[in-house]
Amino acid sequence: MRMTRSTVLGLFTATVVAVACSDSGVLQPKPSPSLGSSPNGAAGDTAHTPPDTSHHTPPDTGHTRPDSTPPKGSSEPRIVGGVLNGIGPAGDTANYSLVAGATVVLSTLGDSTTGSNGTELARDVSKSNGSFSLGSAKPGVYWIMVTPAAGSPFVKKNWPIQITTLSPPTVAISVWLNRR
Repeated sequence: MRMTRSTVLGLFTATVVAVACSDSGVLQPKPSPSLGSSPNGAAGDTAHTPPDTSHHTPPDTGHTRPDSTPPKGSSEPRIVGGVLNGIGPAGDTANYSLVAGATVVLSTLGDSTTGSNGTELARDVSKSNGSFSLGSAKPGVYWIMVTPAAGSPFVKKNWPIQITTLSPPTVAISVWLNRR
């Protein structure tokens, strides 16, 4: 019978694993003496009993678990306002300007099936710093319509916004207007 190196190596590995996994032999550690026994393992030693882990409390790591409770929403009205920004020449957003004198309207959504417009809820004209304030609105979906002042280089813009029950008490809207 001819034995190859791989066969010899396989038998050697199997022998080492069998000895290492056995219940007796020189590779098994000596049991540590339990309380009340002599350190040399003399006769009369009591058997070592494992600690009771049935009432184990995890160690205090100083960290608390994140609250997994879903946030509670509120149907209270939110203050709605923001700032109008005009995009610079040729779509240059690095050179934007604040837009003053534009009319900003908050309205309910219209009905596209009947072609009816929404109801206007609030109106403001943007200040010299581009800011506007539309009062307060309850959670819902609304239209924001911005009409720049006559002679402005910016175009009109309309888009929907949604205020949810999880929205902050003040809803700040940043509006970017394109140039003509």
